[in-house]
Amino acid sequence: MTQPWTPIPIDAPLNLNVDPLILPKGALALENCYINEAAAHVRFPGLTPFAQLPDAGNVYVGANYDGDLICATSLGRIYRVGEDADVTAVQGASVEGGNRVIFAGTEDRVVMAAGGPIVQYAEVQSSLLSPNAPLASHVAFIDSYLIANEIGSERYHYSDPGDYTSWQPLNVEAADSRPTDVSALHVTPYREVLIAAHDRIEQWERLLTGDIPFFRRWTVGEGVRAPYTIVSADNAAFCINRDHEFIRFAGQAAQPASVEIQKVLDAVDNWDGAWVGGHPDRALTIAGQRFLLLQIPNATNPYGTKGLTFALDIRQKRWLNLYGWDVARNLPARWPGWSYRPIWDKVVGGGPAGALYLLDPANYTLGRRHAEDARPHRPYVERGRDQDRCRAHAVEAWRRADLRAGAEVPLPLQPRQRALVALAGARHREGRRRFPLCAFRVVRHRDLLLVRMGNYGRM
Repeated sequence: MTQPWTPIPIDAPLNLNVDPLILPKGALALENCYINEAAAHVRFPGLTPFAQLPDAGNVYVGANYDGDLICATSLGRIYRVGEDADVTAVQGASVEGGNRVIFAGTEDRVVMAAGGPIVQYAEVQSSLLSPNAPLASHVAFIDSYLIANEIGSERYHYSDPGDYTSWQPLNVEAADSRPTDVSALHVTPYREVLIAAHDRIEQWERLLTGDIPFFRRWTVGEGVRAPYTIVSADNAAFCINRDHEFIRFAGQAAQPASVEIQKVLDAVDNWDGAWVGGHPDRALTIAGQRFLLLQIPNATNPYGTKGLTFALDIRQKRWLNLYGWDVARNLPARWPGWSYRPIWDKVVGGGPAGALYLLDPANYTLGRRHAEDARPHRPYVERGRDQDRCRAHAVEAWRRADLRAGAEVPLPLQPRQRALVALAGARHREGRRRFPLCAFRVVRHRDLLLVRMGNYGRM
């Protein structure tokens, strides 16, 4: 008797909130791949080396200055990079404070803040912006004004219009709807000024008449847990709120966008350095897709290494994970990007140890390491009829053994499985059962059908 076909929805969205034993159908992980409009799995773009800075710090790519890219590193040094990958070390003041570097561009200079004095770059060297400017973690530009938060207070300051080195003692506003220090500041593409703290987000706007240039319009009933996670995209703003939710808010209305991964976000053990996006008012536009990257670099991931990186497909409202590879431990680890910025009709990413990358849809490497060494693909699980006999610990042991040893599972393919692979366009090779890039393989393990996505060797 012919055995009936069992549909396998390989385009099912990622769902990390549900325990594998009670998830009847769905993706337990989508790692280094996403699902496109045709319901096909596509490898996430790789990182192609572009330039190397003479620096050992993590690279934050910033503003466009006269056609060149201004970068800074976690060690405070500033660099100017040309489209031809020519690197020039900027002489002068360094960016102090030890935090992530935030950039703002005016018509004639680039301004940077990282928790210390505000630094400017114009023409050939960098210098302190003004002795009267506040110590700030964030700086932004709007309508000929530079604005910056004051570390350890509820206030933010602004320069004289058009004179960015002039900061008067009375050019200050208090975002004090609740008594907590301002931790972040962001200007949206619609000229809204968002002043954020742990327990609130205030929206300020330009006042075109009178002596005071800004006024508070309203307060959003959310706080910001991680100050570098505010980004504008999809006609709204996004951030990690005080309840560890990734939210989308427009006006005073906010809604969670992280329901499918909330269990993982609630379990994060270290939010230090968490960031979203790179350029603060544009999503990652690549390969015809629109993504928001959420990286929590110091959090412990499910593999026991450091670094969680999520990507949100804005159009389809689906999540995926990005991982790199820890060679020493032979386990998935933090995805090596630290920032990104669209420029020169490309997407330039900042990496560790002074590395600059191009996000390249035609490449499946992570820097100089082939994607075969960065193959953290956990299984999609379709449970069989005898679901009570499924044992999660057995599946976990099999998965980890396969990751550590890099072994192929030499089980014969059943007719239904072979047909599934053929329908997916994957070519089957006898012997070690390898499939080409961006394909998947199907193996049988006790009562589970495991479908593993991604790169399994070179054809």
